[in-house]
Amino acid sequence: MERNFVNKVSFHWAILGLLAVAIVWGTSYGVSKQILSHVSVPQLLFLRFLISCLILFTIAVNKGQISHFIANQKQYLQVGVSTGLILSCIFVTETWAVKLAQAGQVAVLISLCVLFTPILEKLWLKVQLPKGIFLLCIVGVTGMILIAEHTKSRFA
Repeated sequence: MERNFVNKVSFHWAILGLLAVAIVWGTSYGVSKQILSHVSVPQLLFLRFLISCLILFTIAVNKGQISHFIANQKQYLQVGVSTGLILSCIFVTETWAVKLAQAGQVAVLISLCVLFTPILEKLWLKVQLPKGIFLLCIVGVTGMILIAEHTKSRFA
């Protein structure tokens, strides 16, 4: 009985967390577009990475993980630097796109990338996807195409 309660609480928190991420992610393009009229792309990215670093450092301190990090800093730095370089390239490209295009266009492109990721994993890396994921990705891509067609016909 206790385990079911924990699973239900965890599930609800996961759904709320996902909703919060979707809201933040969905509004971040418009907010970034407005901020980019006042600061440069590198300045905005520096601020975003600084805020993320401070939040993650605070969490690590509160969880008592700093000593573990110091003891294994070589491993963490190897993973962190390589991942950081990849993420930096993605964020630079994404932020320049927001600056140069409409925020909605960038959101559509990023959403398509998220939908294509599992499909590419299956085709390229031969990863076995959970049942239904492939179908859900196809439904998502189809939805994006329908939205694009509807938008195109409205503004044509």
